[in-house]
Amino acid sequence: MDLQRKLSRLRPRRDPAAEPAAPEPAAPEPVAPPEPPPGESVFEALRAQLQRRRGRLARASVGADVALFHDDAPWPFAPTDSEHGTLHRSHTRLDPAAKHGAVPVQRALAARGPALSTLALDPSLAELDVGRALFLDTETTGLSGGTGTIAFLVGVAYFDDDELVVEQLFVHDPDAEAAMLSRVAALVAGASALITFNGKSFDLPLLRSRFVLSRIPPPALPPHLDLLHVARRIYGARVDRCSLTGLERDVLRFERLDDIAGEEIPERYRRYLREGDRAGIVPVVRHNLWDLVALAALTGELGPRGALPLGGALRGRRPRGARSYVTPRGRPPGRARPCGRRALSRPGRRLARGAPHRGEGAPQDRGRPGEVRSAARGAGPRARGRGHPPGAGALL
Repeated sequence: MDLQRKLSRLRPRRDPAAEPAAPEPAAPEPVAPPEPPPGESVFEALRAQLQRRRGRLARASVGADVALFHDDAPWPFAPTDSEHGTLHRSHTRLDPAAKHGAVPVQRALAARGPALSTLALDPSLAELDVGRALFLDTETTGLSGGTGTIAFLVGVAYFDDDELVVEQLFVHDPDAEAAMLSRVAALVAGASALITFNGKSFDLPLLRSRFVLSRIPPPALPPHLDLLHVARRIYGARVDRCSLTGLERDVLRFERLDDIAGEEIPERYRRYLREGDRAGIVPVVRHNLWDLVALAALTGELGPRGALPLGGALRGRRPRGARSYVTPRGRPPGRARPCGRRALSRPGRRLARGAPHRGEGAPQDRGRPGEVRSAARGAGPRARGRGHPPGAGALL
């Protein structure tokens, strides 16, 4: 093949300067914000749209048929006549498949009395039947207690077959408190156990004083499971705060959005008494409902913890010396002593971090485990140091 033919086969090179420039892609049109209603700014319209989406997520978690979780929730209470006057109460039923965060509410029914008794360090809970127990939570006019504090909203929850039923009792007028107390007494008397969160220190003493002031015989209390003490014992080293909302976020994987702050609740009730503002009470009722559902879900989450063999794995990072957390104080010390000693002998962690109670007297030196170890051993075989896990002083 001669050179001329070979050259004819070569493709001519393209000159980029001679080619027309490709058209630039058109810029995307900016998304216009939603048109605000008359009298509202764009920011308020966006916030309202976000709240509607959050409300849909909350309804999907617990149940779309729960009216209190809708933005336009109606007044939930209906008046009924009772022996002591007019009682304002509401009923809410949750679907058996309802979840609170990642935990099915129905799981509470699988919690067994012996397991919860072990976690609570209370032998009286060994026969606890969650299916016949009563969850209780109150909303009050203050946190100081005393004769001037009223529980204006008492929420109780119990299982009816597989459904969690929430009954909320509202004191629409301070003179009508006796009707609410009478209903609470009847519900407590028919329960096999009480389940609260900090109820031993706050809710029940407050209700007891209100029974006395109203001259109504208080009911005999059944065995009482206070989940605050159990949660401190099990999760105290792994959560920022052992409040109910903190446990919801870190343990149940549920975070409340647009929930009312606890310090606002007393003023909402005072405004209702002055002006009859029902719209300000509905968020308080929703807050109380969240608390009761969280109590049931947390019971279901804690139940399997006590059923584990001593030293069994907990979800996430297990606190060192967890075996001593769930061993009853003073019995049997031989099963908890070795685990507690191993926990104290490991350097790099202070004992106070894993302790539910961080009061005075707790060793605070992070880098000197020997001092922590000597402080714990110096507490004596029967001492209960404030900086140690419950029962650790009796078990080491």
